[in-house]
Amino acid sequence: MVDFGFRELGLQRISSWCIADNVASARVLERLGFQKEGRLRSNEFFKGRWWDTLLYALLAEDWQTVSEPAGGGK
Repeated sequence: MVDFGFRELGLQRISSWCIADNVASARVLERLGFQKEGRLRSNEFFKGRWWDTLLYALLAEDWQTVSEPAGGGK
């Protein structure tokens, strides 16, 4: 999906967020190359309480670096 956004739609930036306590979701974003840009305190009301959220973003030039095969060519 990220590759489609950059290659087919020509996006410059893709952003995402997750609940700060959801370590697995944060790990997935980081593995894809997303950079953590900030934390919003008590930002999301879910399941009867307020949660902090983490903001992530990935730029097109960063995706090119992350998505290149180890050999350098496609």
